[in-house]
Amino acid sequence: MFMKKVIFGVVIIFGIILYSCNNGDVLGPVILEPITFIQPDSTTVSAFPGTTINIEAQLTTDRLIDSLVIRFHIDSLSQGFNPDTDPLYVYENVKWPVEDNIQLYQGTYTVPANLNSFDVVRLIFNLRAKERFYQKTLKINVQ
Repeated sequence: MFMKKVIFGVVIIFGIILYSCNNGDVLGPVILEPITFIQPDSTTVSAFPGTTINIEAQLTTDRLIDSLVIRFHIDSLSQGFNPDTDPLYVYENVKWPVEDNIQLYQGTYTVPANLNSFDVVRLIFNLRAKERFYQKTLKINVQ
């Protein structure tokens, strides 16, 4: 009888330990790139002229992040960006009050209302982390 109580007690204690180890904390997505788009969750989105797109990007490097410069280019011929002939406009220049190697960018971009269907807007994210530079493009297909 005593042995059954001991085994029952050990099983109960083991169950409590197992339950307390699984506290359900979620660490979030694993970030494997310096610039990761959280919203939209793809590097290509479709939008109508005049639509506002919410943008959230996780920035992660092994160096302290200095700044993020977002530029945009309107490609009405769908031929990509040609640095010799196509203008590249600065949309936003972001500096954080505290330098860190992990930053979160949250902002919006409104697709110009005067664009035609099948035009393409490219938002180019340029991240500077001390002597390292990273770039990622968000392509917006206008419907």
